Amino acid sequence: LDAGGNAGLLTASLARIHGARTMLGVDIDESLVRRAERLVRTQVSVGPPPPHLVATTGAQYPVSLPVRHGGARSPQPEAGATGFPHGVRFRHLNFVQEPASEGAPGTGAAVGQFDTITCLSTSKWVHLCFGDEGLMRLFWRVHAALRPGGRFLLEPQPWSSYRKNRNVSEETKRNFQTIQLRPPHDRSGSDGGGIAEVFRRILVERVGFASCEELAVERHAGESAGFAERPLLLFTKACRRVNNSANAWR
Repeated sequence: LDAGGNAGLLTASLARIHGARTMLGVDIDESLVRRAERLVRTQVSVGPPPPHLVATTGAQYPVSLPVRHGGARSPQPEAGATGFPHGVRFRHLNFVQEPASEGAPGTGAAVGQFDTITCLSTSKWVHLCFGDEGLMRLFWRVHAALRPGGRFLLEPQPWSSYRKNRNVSEETKRNFQTIQLRPPHDRSGSDGGGIAEVFRRILVERVGFASCEELAVERHAGESAGFAERPLLLFTKACRRVNNSANAWR
């Protein structure tokens, strides 16, 4: 599950490159969801031609083909078909809406369904648009949506990024002033406690994840300086319950 999948480029790429059996991308912006659906059709179109049409060079269809004529429609999958592209779906959804939409991950009967959930460069927008309550609801629902032993990959943003985007709307401007679960100004936490530690306390000590690991990320020349301020954190849900509480996992 990719929470806040935007136009689906990363969602579809993860599914295709890593061979995910199923992948669901959700986003609050319906126009982005429609773009994501078109993107999958385009990726199918630039893939290898059918074996009987493959030239001796083994070349793929040119990118210009779907750009000019539109992406090919995926063939109708067999019942239960998985993998790319049949197992990739997108849904227009407000992940933190209350009351929750029917079938929203991490709510009602839709719990324990996913092995991995990603939330990349998204938590800031949830926080600005829905405040502390919305951020915690995001984390609780992610935890509930994961299977025991499941993993949550989070790329949080520093407070400096919040400040740059606080005036996007009147709502974000108001919420910016009331946020209490405030991340550090920068990655190192020169103003007290690094980003990784702040979110570790929230997700491990309050939400109930069993562990947190900060992943090493290879940086590239020309990469935006803002991305270098964002750690990549991998949280793991415990494998079993230790008591009768619905949220008590170790």
